[in-house]
Amino acid sequence: MIQRLIVLLVLAVGLPINAGADELRELGDVRKLTDAAMQKILANDLEGAFSLFTPYWSIPPAEVEVGVSKVVDARRLTAARFGKSVGVQFVDQKNLADTVVRVQYLEKLENHFYRWQFYFYKPRATWQFNSFNINDQVQVLPFGEG
Repeated sequence: MIQRLIVLLVLAVGLPINAGADELRELGDVRKLTDAAMQKILANDLEGAFSLFTPYWSIPPAEVEVGVSKVVDARRLTAARFGKSVGVQFVDQKNLADTVVRVQYLEKLENHFYRWQFYFYKPRATWQFNSFNINDQVQVLPFGEG
């Protein structure tokens, strides 16, 4: 049985694949994009969720397809244990200067959860999608003091 699900794609820095796409100039644009992706994830449309990132991702679409396929397969293996998605919740957004941002969510399932982290990089004037991480580890959640 799968104890945890971790998928992390570390991506090379570069220009977005689709230069004609809308640009992510503000952090608010990044948040709107990740919110939209999480709604697709809630609807069990992982391919649709990741297609939202394609214009801002600097890797070839074939590599994206491989990564998404691995996430879909891993989720299929844990579906009986974790149950269906019943909600999503924004957790936090952490910025490292004006260069890197992590946007974090919980996907609530019937019997457990997934923590989703999306990373964006800003080499110049616009944000680029850099990588993501999904896992189900309770121990790494950002619990506050008290």
